Amino acid sequence: KFNDARNRIQIISGTDIKGTPEFFKAYAKLYIKQNDNLQAIGWLRQAINANPLDDEVVFMLAEILLKTHKYDQATSLVNKAIELDPSNPTYRIAYAKIIHETQDATSAIGYLLSLDTEFPDNPEILSEVAILYYRNGQIKDFEEIKSRMEKLPGKDKTLYSFLIK
Repeated sequence: KFNDARNRIQIISGTDIKGTPEFFKAYAKLYIKQNDNLQAIGWLRQAINANPLDDEVVFMLAEILLKTHKYDQATSLVNKAIELDPSNPTYRIAYAKIIHETQDATSAIGYLLSLDTEFPDNPEILSEVAILYYRNGQIKDFEEIKSRMEKLPGKDKTLYSFLIK
C-alpha cells in the first residue's frame, strides 16, 4: 500500500497539484503511516507554510511532537489548532495530555472538566477524564465518570480500549 500511495503521489507531482498544501499534506500522511517522523515533519512544515490556516495539518505536526516529547513545540501548535478550530474537542484533549505530561493528572483532569460547559457530555472528553482518574488511582471518581458515560447515547471506544489493555 505504501508503494502504491507513493506512486500515486509521484504521478500527481507531474500535475498542477504539485506545490499545493494538499500535495504536501498527502506526502506527510504517507510518511506518518511509515513512522518516518523526520520526513513527515518536513512535509507538514511545507503544508503549514503553504496554508497556515489548516488546523488539521497544524495538529498533525503537534501530534508528532507530542509523541516525541517535545512539549513546548507541541503546546504552541496545539494552541494554534485550537485557535483555528475551537470547536474541535480532539485538540482540547491533546492539550490536556500535554498538561498531564508537563504538570500533573489533577491539572489535566481539571482542564478537561472545565470543558464540560463548552462540550457537555462529550464522550471523548469524558473518556480521557475517566482514564486519568483511573491512572491516578481515583477509582471512585473513575466509576462516576464511567457511569455517566454509560448513560450517554454516543459511546467512545477510547475508555473501553484502555480498560481492555
